[in-house]
Amino acid sequence: PYDKNLTREQLMERVEGYFAFLGPEFLEKGKAPNLVILTNYVMGYYNDPAFLEEDISELDKNDYDHLASWGKDAFLRRLEFENGPLRDQVEAHTQKLLAEREAVAKKAASSADPVKTG
Repeated sequence: PYDKNLTREQLMERVEGYFAFLGPEFLEKGKAPNLVILTNYVMGYYNDPAFLEEDISELDKNDYDHLASWGKDAFLRRLEFENGPLRDQVEAHTQKLLAEREAVAKKAASSADPVKTG
């Protein structure tokens, strides 16, 4: 598994462990073991505590913090976006849009003026 950053030796040890678990009949005859036992073995071994990088305090955290924004309406999300870390970029973009609108309005106003010929 790439996310565990295992060395080649650790990876080969796991593969050999899987072959030992699956047994010789799996390699010779293709006989598969019980899927529940196999899944428990693989998932339990894959998440071996020796390979975990998290701290045990992670278990005390709220798993649903990322869902808090779903409960907010669009106006509050917009305010948070405009006043968040991208505030300067939002301000520059808004000023650019306002300048473009003003230029278009001036152009439309000047082309709408009647031309006086004398």
